Amino acid sequence: RTWRMQDSGKNQFKKLKIQYQSTIASLYVGNGCQTRESLEKCIKSVLKVLDPMYSVIGIIESNTDTPVLIPLELLEQTNALVDESLIYYPHFWTPQVSTEEGASDDLVQSLSAVALDLPPPPTDVAMGESNTEDRPLPPQSSNYSTYDAADPWQNWEYFHQYGKLTIHNEMIKDTYRTDSYRDAILNHAADFKGKVVLDIGTGTGILSFFAARAGAARVYAVEASGLAEWTELAVSANNLGDTIKVIKARVEELTLPEKVDIIISEWMGTFLIFESMLESVLFARDNLLKEDGMMFPADSSIFLCPLTMDKYYDEKVNFWRNVYDVDMSVIMPFAKKCAFEKPIIDHQLQPENILADPIKLKEFDLRIVPVHEPYEKTVMNFNFSAKKDGNLHGFGGWFDVVFRNHNAEDPHKLTLSTSPHQKSTHWHQMLLLFDDPVFVKEGQAIKGTIRYQRNPDLLRHLIFDLSFSVDDSGRSYSKRFYLWGTE
Repeated sequence: RTWRMQDSGKNQFKKLKIQYQSTIASLYVGNGCQTRESLEKCIKSVLKVLDPMYSVIGIIESNTDTPVLIPLELLEQTNALVDESLIYYPHFWTPQVSTEEGASDDLVQSLSAVALDLPPPPTDVAMGESNTEDRPLPPQSSNYSTYDAADPWQNWEYFHQYGKLTIHNEMIKDTYRTDSYRDAILNHAADFKGKVVLDIGTGTGILSFFAARAGAARVYAVEASGLAEWTELAVSANNLGDTIKVIKARVEELTLPEKVDIIISEWMGTFLIFESMLESVLFARDNLLKEDGMMFPADSSIFLCPLTMDKYYDEKVNFWRNVYDVDMSVIMPFAKKCAFEKPIIDHQLQPENILADPIKLKEFDLRIVPVHEPYEKTVMNFNFSAKKDGNLHGFGGWFDVVFRNHNAEDPHKLTLSTSPHQKSTHWHQMLLLFDDPVFVKEGQAIKGTIRYQRNPDLLRHLIFDLSFSVDDSGRSYSKRFYLWGTE
């Protein structure tokens, strides 16, 4: 969390901008908040609403000439709104209470000199919706070698993470994943022989080595992180410097002396599109691939199904009912929040967790799909029929990718699937779990809607809105999930 001071040019107040994770709020700070101690108290008055770990007494009503402290319990009674991590409160009432009992005089004095400067709530947007599609995407900065807290693409964090070997070690040791790429490339050696290949996000260069082994004439191995220097050493050590050329650059800034015949890349993230690397691959397709060139993989799909997770729920929630003969059931609401607030991305589903046959949410032909289409807001209705009795805890998502050439009857076509019915991978599956299960009987209909979209503040991240009902019970359940920030 950071804060910056700048002159506001009015009434000797200074404007204080607070950034907490991806949320930015502004304060006008007067003479009552010039010491570090009083300044921190002002900051915490905002962070209390953003993060319950903080313990302060209220926030500030700034819609009047004299800012007034609003105690938290009074704020809660007024149905304050929270939308996309920005805090709004009603402007049509004036609180009569300026402090809560027990508040110290210096805190009241400090807070009385502060006014929240937050934008009004968006209009004409239904609850849970956002205006992300109306907001143009900011360009990615070419400077990703230094940390920039204001960069919504988080390029420094992204490339810094992939510049370390830890994540590459995990990916290469995922033998189902790596073997699939190797087999797909080598089994299509006739398509690679004598061709020019572009490997996007090459990492350690393993896919480039496979392409060279398949007979590629030239391989451009593009890596934006600092790992590129080590990959170049590995290429030299294997005497492939004449075939594989390692280039340290983002593909969006790449200039090649020729168009390429094939693009290979392992770009998939959680739920297929998390991290937004696919956009870079599709950008390269439009700018660097020959008109009749191959995409490897060529197709991708996203799947969804309802889940029953009794064992997982017992481990995370029911465990707290009795801990060494101590009744800790009062902790269970907090346990649910800790366990299910975010999508779960490190748990391997088993076939017995599947409550109904999965459906295909989206399918992308990577040879023709527009660059931004996978990240446009997607709304899809679903209707599952439960295959067995059980507790419905939420929904799971995974993906497949298909390697093939332009031949519709490609005999070497290969599918890499992250389904729970296949070998486990480092991607696992993504779980969207609700706080409380809903019992369903075999044959009952599970109807609902899933909506996902790019997070407007963290552009490599996603937001999911899920709602469902069982049969025609008249009761519906809904929840918003952030993968990964904020909230």
